[in-house]
Amino acid sequence: MSCWETTQNDIEQCRRCENDKVQYLVMPEKKRHPPSPPPQSIHLLFISVAPPWGGSYFWDDTQPDGLRRGLFEALQKAGQRISTLSQFREQGFFLAPAVKCPSCKNGNDHLPTSMALQNCAPFLRKECESLSPERILALGKIPMQSASTAFNIEIPRKVEDFRGPPFYVPLGGRQIPLMGTYFPGNKRHGGFEHIAQDIREILSKSPTPGQL
Repeated sequence: MSCWETTQNDIEQCRRCENDKVQYLVMPEKKRHPPSPPPQSIHLLFISVAPPWGGSYFWDDTQPDGLRRGLFEALQKAGQRISTLSQFREQGFFLAPAVKCPSCKNGNDHLPTSMALQNCAPFLRKECESLSPERILALGKIPMQSASTAFNIEIPRKVEDFRGPPFYVPLGGRQIPLMGTYFPGNKRHGGFEHIAQDIREILSKSPTPGQL
């Protein structure tokens, strides 16, 4: 069993948030995982928020999904010819959620709590270690908070403040560029046009050997 498969199995078995009675978090009967193994070489790993409680899901291309639509639009604006999940994977892109279970309030998706982020951060770190991406881009405030916990770095609270020069985090004997940007699943925040800019920026950065 590969490190990725072992981590996914550990995620499937985890009941920590259920035992901790984490607010809003819902333990699904079967957790959602990417349906196929990740590419052997990942040029850019995106970190999203969490799988949805119901409805569409990024990795299910039989149904429309707002996150997938928005991310593909941003990638296209950044000069990447990607319109399908197979192209997304084949070109060395991958996506993992910061929190592995959905949160729900009154039958609707809800943002995960800080305790959910804390509980899932070790899984996100293990996924990053098994994937060994060349770069990481967190899609929004909560994914960037999760990444900061996973890699033990301090970040500003607002997206407009942590956008910009990359942080470098240790991974697989290298220092990997990590950046944050706006959430591409909607345009309510008014920062959608910056996402393509941030994708271009992170793709221009490369890992550095050893310690900075």
